[in-house]
Amino acid sequence: MRYARKIARLIVILFTLLLTATVRAEPAVTVEVGWGNTYRSGRWNPIYITAESIPPREVIAHIEGETGAPHAMTVRNRFALSPLSSTHAVYFPLGEGYALDETVLTLRDARTHKRIASTKLALTPPVQQAPLGEPLIGVSGDIATFGLLKDQFSGDATVGYVAQPYLPVVAAGYDALDVLILNAPDLSAIRDDQQRPMVEWIRAGGTLILWPGAGALPSSGPLIDVLPATVGENQLIDLAPPAVEAAGLARVMKIRARPLTPVPDAEPIDLIGSQLVAYRRAV
Repeated sequence: MRYARKIARLIVILFTLLLTATVRAEPAVTVEVGWGNTYRSGRWNPIYITAESIPPREVIAHIEGETGAPHAMTVRNRFALSPLSSTHAVYFPLGEGYALDETVLTLRDARTHKRIASTKLALTPPVQQAPLGEPLIGVSGDIATFGLLKDQFSGDATVGYVAQPYLPVVAAGYDALDVLILNAPDLSAIRDDQQRPMVEWIRAGGTLILWPGAGALPSSGPLIDVLPATVGENQLIDLAPPAVEAAGLARVMKIRARPLTPVPDAEPIDLIGSQLVAYRRAV
């Protein structure tokens, strides 16, 4: 009898271990839609999938849903998962808000095609769709001042943020945007495979607004090479009070800025009198 009980306990322990291993094999998955869960319907938007898997394996991300009635689409992307959480971007022309209830992301094992995770893109909290006729502005760079920047556009535009490491590596990733703002970015950390599609999108009619941060800038690169000016070292500038008042700003005596040397076809934009000037250029 005791031997039989030991056998039974052993079977229960083994069953528990097997059940635990099975549960751990299911990857933990989180999803973010568009630019910080803001998106434009009918246009290509990035979808960020953060997941991990024990054991490591290749998976196929299968997205299926309505892109604009009565049209639907299926997109598949393949990537590897490991025990360390990693984020992967796929791109999909998302439909109206109601269509997200039926737009489904499914992860399947690339070898067995077994479904290992599934979620609808109608997330909680809900994804924000840019209203018709309202600009969608994507922001990357310094997250610390993103809230202040977003407040400046309140009621005039829909604004979303994507961290620099996850900037799209294909031009379609910017398709939903009217404007891309690089808010004091670390340009040395934006890879060439991220800069090239950004420039491709600009050449196709996209608009980029950039103000450099305090860090060192690379001497060249796909994005650096098309900017309307070269950027100098940080300086502290004494502002003329009448120019500050004319610009409608609070009382400011000094400001940190970087001198700009415009390229031949750049046009100046006065910001605070003639002391602070930006430059723009058509690419």
